Amino acid sequence: MNVAFIVENQDSKKFVLKDGLNFESVLCIYDTETHQIEWRSMKTIASDNLNMALSLFDMNVQRVVSTHLDDYLIQELNQNEITVYQAANNDLIDAIKRYNQHYLHEMDGRNMMVSRQHRHSMAFAEAF
Repeated sequence: MNVAFIVENQDSKKFVLKDGLNFESVLCIYDTETHQIEWRSMKTIASDNLNMALSLFDMNVQRVVSTHLDDYLIQELNQNEITVYQAANNDLIDAIKRYNQHYLHEMDGRNMMVSRQHRHSMAFAEAF
């Protein structure tokens, strides 16, 4: 199984985790069986923004680790059988250790509905 850690870049900051996942993202792919890692650009993994989750699934990525992802993206990844975990800080090595020790918190994307409802309630209240 592969775990994708979202990192700043493939060069000087390849050990620094970052927020978000998009077509410009760089991933550190960690193989949990061999303990090998490689860095890949999302551009080389997905042909477009619309199939990022499916492309990760096709690469046997079953987990994604980031410091933060938007709820809609968490839900999209979950729909493609990819579990998302939140890193405790932006240190890649620490995140890999915490992942292996089962110390990372799973993100479930449920806040999306709450935040939408909250925004709708606030807009309604401001209208009156």
